Amino acid sequence: MSVLVVGAGPAGLTLACALLTQGVEVRIIDRADGPARTSRAMVVQPRGVEVLQRIGALADLPERAIGVHTMAIHADGRRIATIGVADLFRRNGIRPPLLISQADVEAALRRRLDDLGGRVEWATGLEQAVQRDDGVTIELSSGASQRVDWLIGCDGAHSTVREAAGIGFPGSSVNEHFLLADVHTDFSGDRETTRTWVHHDGLLAMFPLPGNDLWRLIADVTLADDERLSDTEILDRLRHAVVERAGLDDVRIGSADWVSNFRISERLAERYRNGRLLIIGDAAHIHSPLGGQGMNTGIGDAENLAWKLALVVQGRADPSLLDTVEAERRPIAKEVIASTRLVTRLGLARNPVVGAVRKFVLPRIAAIGFVQNMIAERASQMRVTYRSGPLGGGNRKGLSPGDPVPDLEPTTDWTVRGPAHAVAPHVAALQKRFGAVTVAAPPKLREVLVVRPDGHLAWHSGVTARGVTARGDGSTSLDAWLDEMLGKSV
Repeated sequence: MSVLVVGAGPAGLTLACALLTQGVEVRIIDRADGPARTSRAMVVQPRGVEVLQRIGALADLPERAIGVHTMAIHADGRRIATIGVADLFRRNGIRPPLLISQADVEAALRRRLDDLGGRVEWATGLEQAVQRDDGVTIELSSGASQRVDWLIGCDGAHSTVREAAGIGFPGSSVNEHFLLADVHTDFSGDRETTRTWVHHDGLLAMFPLPGNDLWRLIADVTLADDERLSDTEILDRLRHAVVERAGLDDVRIGSADWVSNFRISERLAERYRNGRLLIIGDAAHIHSPLGGQGMNTGIGDAENLAWKLALVVQGRADPSLLDTVEAERRPIAKEVIASTRLVTRLGLARNPVVGAVRKFVLPRIAAIGFVQNMIAERASQMRVTYRSGPLGGGNRKGLSPGDPVPDLEPTTDWTVRGPAHAVAPHVAALQKRFGAVTVAAPPKLREVLVVRPDGHLAWHSGVTARGVTARGDGSTSLDAWLDEMLGKSV
């Protein structure tokens, strides 16, 4: 069976790499002439780091990234909140996020793709796709036409695959525009702190970038629908914001390596699959970049789809397994849209009442320990769970099917964890279905856990995802669960 991935951004590259590690051949195309050298996204959250590590693409990104230790929030010329990001994440058993450009992340993924025998076909766009019972007939920008078995859209907000699949993409746009520039400046603030200034004119954010004097500036402005700003005008407005919103009138903003502007849209696809066509990443959901969730959500989509599509392509699972991608991942995207919307509205609101809440109430709330812990968990995406999905165990105490399993060795295999004397029949049951299986025997673990390739619990010897209590050595109930999950028996 053939798989075509459209779009060589983080989601498409992650999917292609993950499929290749599962032994599935894949073709990946992109309409652009070549790799992007710049990008708006610049945060890899802990969950994204974990996925990249699992597929062997993390490489030297942690060494090249900037470690964010502190987040400082200012209002009306004074600091109103300081959050020790690194300490907060570590207290919750979570590695800190990495501050590094999406372009660097994509480069690491392309190197891994090359190592796995794949390559991106640049300057190759999808023009048309027609689905039939036995596959999808595609037409490329080169004029070539062919049939593929599975067509995956990772081609962004204006997805050709989503349009071909007839999937709606409802939502709306925020009125404000954002200006962005990577600038050289003599700003002397420490380079382990991100800074945000809230002003009655709008927001200003300042993030350190690799190098000695390079910083990213982001500010919101109100523009007429037909108003366009040149790069020089964008830089002038950002210089003005640095003085007016941050009060840094002695800071010199020099040349810019990159200048851009964008408008926030919030959209969520009505579904993720139509037959042999599937969409993930920005093709399925777009939202405010505030909070650094977009690239990471797309990477999570890709990993979730990869192991399921691999099983289908290899004839080990019924195609209905692919419906669980939407069931598990769409609620995550919906939650991300809601949370980033709240952050954006609070930050941009001009209402004086909201301004007072932002200035006097939010700093007190942000200082509360459990609130900080909740922020860390949500931002990191390390607590993302599928327990309420069709493969999940529901809301029960303790570790439930669908929950992420902590302290795993990075692997894209199915994993069996449990007492050494008890794992053999479960390993045999999985090897019969999947071939390679990773086995671990952590101390003090009394139950047998079966972990999916994406690091989430699939089954354990107490309760399965369908609530079947294990009997004897547990292998019989594992086989029954696998039959139901895969839609196939052996």
